[in-house]
Amino acid sequence: MRSPQRVLIVQHDARAAQLLIGFFRKRGDQVWEAWELGQAQALFTQVKPHLLLFDLHLPEEDWIQFLRTAREKDAKLKVILTNQVPDLQREVLAISSGFNIILRQPFQPRWINSALQRAAVGADSPSTSPTMDADKSAPDLLPGGVRIPLRIKLILPFVLVSALLAGLGSFFHTPYQTGLYILAGVLLTAAVGLLTARAVSRPIKELTDAFFQVSQGNLGVKVNLAGKDEIAGLGHSFNAMIASLQEENLHRDLYARLLTSGVREQLRHSFANGEIRLEGQQLPTSVVAIDLRSFNTHYDQVPAPTLIHWLNEYYEHILPPILANGGVVTKMDGPALQVIFGILPRPSALPASCAAACQAAAGMLTGLDKLNQLRQSRGEPPLVLHAGIQCGEVIAGGLSAGERLHFAIMGDPIQAAQRLQSMAAQVLKTSGVLLSQNAYSQVQTQLSEFSLDPFVAPGANVHNEKPSIYQLKPRREPPRVDVML
Repeated sequence: MRSPQRVLIVQHDARAAQLLIGFFRKRGDQVWEAWELGQAQALFTQVKPHLLLFDLHLPEEDWIQFLRTAREKDAKLKVILTNQVPDLQREVLAISSGFNIILRQPFQPRWINSALQRAAVGADSPSTSPTMDADKSAPDLLPGGVRIPLRIKLILPFVLVSALLAGLGSFFHTPYQTGLYILAGVLLTAAVGLLTARAVSRPIKELTDAFFQVSQGNLGVKVNLAGKDEIAGLGHSFNAMIASLQEENLHRDLYARLLTSGVREQLRHSFANGEIRLEGQQLPTSVVAIDLRSFNTHYDQVPAPTLIHWLNEYYEHILPPILANGGVVTKMDGPALQVIFGILPRPSALPASCAAACQAAAGMLTGLDKLNQLRQSRGEPPLVLHAGIQCGEVIAGGLSAGERLHFAIMGDPIQAAQRLQSMAAQVLKTSGVLLSQNAYSQVQTQLSEFSLDPFVAPGANVHNEKPSIYQLKPRREPPRVDVML
């Protein structure tokens, strides 16, 4: 017999918490509930649970640190994360920290049992698809596993009623008795028909309502249809479809985060109207190559969860100015990024795209300064960013192989931006951005949020009257001076 477990349920949604509490109490487990992180921390120390169900939608920002600390205190602790809709940022952070089991609402018994089975295998064991739930791996519940066909369920009650009426008919001999018998038979048949119709129409209505919610964009809906007939199989197929859509939504959200919402809408409109051409064409663009100094070399001894956490913080501070100025990330390799301005969603002139690239770079430097202040307060080494900016014409177009499509850009500006970034990494001791002469000529009259100073590489002729490289520096507000008279 299974011994009762101590279960700590941390849920921001009271209704979801009650569903989980009811399930585990019915199993005979001891259950404690918390709805905020402070309560969870106190209860965890007191209860020492065997199982933790933790809501990913908890508003506190240090939730991941709580999970890591809990796992450090009890290596055998089983953790199941719950959520209502996919949350890419939190799920990626949780999975990278070793928390792979994710249970989505609504919390139906078979889905909870599936999550518990995965947790029993090992809390740290990787999942083939942590965003999928039980329905995608339960073929025995699909139409192939039908036990009693729906047609039998529909016909059998009327056959039984007919047999009952035929058996009772021999006991009635007078016209009055026969009339009452016929009336009773009609009423009984109507009642059986009504009950049968309700049994069929109720799950169909539930499915219809669920499909309508999906059509409105709600991917958190699921159905729980009992039985082993074709309608129940349709319900399980519906849940499997929702699991696939949720997974695809995560992938779509992953790439959508590299674009602003305005750019996404313009791209969708441009594709619909045929304004975006995927064949090769020459287009003016501004390219920014970005990387962190010696990141892989210096931090190869840092634990993987910490490294991913550092990278996520890094992106949180440098991506917003890129996206705010219309940049599109075309390559992301660890801390290294390649960003283009002026092609998607529609081409723009070089002065505009280059100014946007410089404004984004200035914002990156400002954001990195704020991040390094935070890192310094935690006793962590500062991050040093170097970037290169070049403007010019590139060849852009769609490269495809089968079902795969990649929008690629090629040309001298790409290599030039990478060389400038490499030069900045070699000669600058602190974070910095270098521009080519061509890029400088496009923005020299638009110096509102940044300044451009001639850059002289070590060993170069300091008396050169026409510098070919410039260093971008954000304009800093003068310190406030309070004068007391």
